[in-house]
Amino acid sequence: MAVVAVLVKFELEGEMSDADKTALDAMESASRQEDGCLDYAFSREISHPNAYRVVELWKDMAALEYHFTTPHMAAFMAALGELSPQNLEIKVYELGAERALPTAG
Repeated sequence: MAVVAVLVKFELEGEMSDADKTALDAMESASRQEDGCLDYAFSREISHPNAYRVVELWKDMAALEYHFTTPHMAAFMAALGELSPQNLEIKVYELGAERALPTAG
């Protein structure tokens, strides 16, 4: 089966509160503990500090589908709704085989 990648980008009007950061940290930690999660990380863009990204890697589509049924996902969606994200982009890809990085010369 193909690895599933989820790439999310969103923007916020202002700074995240400590409670917001705690919610993101809880989501990241709980997601990483799920069976089938290969990686899960939030990041903030350096050049655009109000833009955030989420990169998720899942063993397969079934693992991702299960992720949407978890209590931590429900809690995160409630917290995210309070943040009122803008310009939300979500893309899902099935990846092929892992390959070595080509060298430049």
